[in-house]
Amino acid sequence: LSTPPLFWLKVAGLLGLHSEIKGIIFLSGALGNCVTLMETYFGCYLLESQTLKGKNYIGFTVDPRRRIRQHNGEIPAGAWKTKKGRPWTMVLCIFGFPNKIAALQFEYAWQHPAVCRRVRGPAAHLGFVQRTARGRQRVVS
Repeated sequence: LSTPPLFWLKVAGLLGLHSEIKGIIFLSGALGNCVTLMETYFGCYLLESQTLKGKNYIGFTVDPRRRIRQHNGEIPAGAWKTKKGRPWTMVLCIFGFPNKIAALQFEYAWQHPAVCRRVRGPAAHLGFVQRTARGRQRVVS
């Protein structure tokens, strides 16, 4: 992984979610038992391509098992960005957000560490994010 996973727990703290997140699961290969029985489930996940080295995808879901099957093309409605690089493996699953908005805010901060106001400072010293001449972010591997 290009980003240290424990860094994202700090991001959750910066977003005011440190006491709300109920779990973070690091997965090795198969999805396994990522989902516990919860009334509402809002989670963010990290996918890693098994065919394209260094290719990752970050997303939001309410059903991780269904979502990984969609990304891998087993059932319809997967993300267009993950069509190349199949099969994908879910490496990390963060869940327990209090509501959908909190989970989507975390997903945005995870996808845009150099742009997100609350994460920009803590992410700057890690050296995996650089800005291009046009002001866009670029992840350095």
